[in-house]
Amino acid sequence: MGGSHRYTAMTRSRPTLPWHYRLPAPLPDPNIRRLDKLGFNHVCFAVDDLDAEIAKLAAAGVDLRNSVMDFHDRKLVFLRGPEDITVELAEWH
Repeated sequence: MGGSHRYTAMTRSRPTLPWHYRLPAPLPDPNIRRLDKLGFNHVCFAVDDLDAEIAKLAAAGVDLRNSVMDFHDRKLVFLRGPEDITVELAEWH
C-alpha cells in the first residue's frame, strides 16, 4: 500500500449529510484544521463542476479555506465544514 492518501469517492454527492451524531458528546480537537496531522483529517467529495459547486456554497455562506488549486490530476478546494471539519471538493481531470 504505497502512498500516504486514501480516497473514498462519493460521486454526485451533496456536501450535506442526512444524519447527525448525538452521543456521546465529541471531544474537541485543537488540531482539527491542521491538514498535516496524523490520522483522519478531512473528507473529500468528487464533483463534476467545481466552479458551480463553489458558487452554490459561497451563496449559502460557506467559508472556503483556500483558493482553487490544481493538484496532480484534479482541481480542488478545501472548505470549512460542520464543527470545523475540513471538507475537500475535487474535480478530476
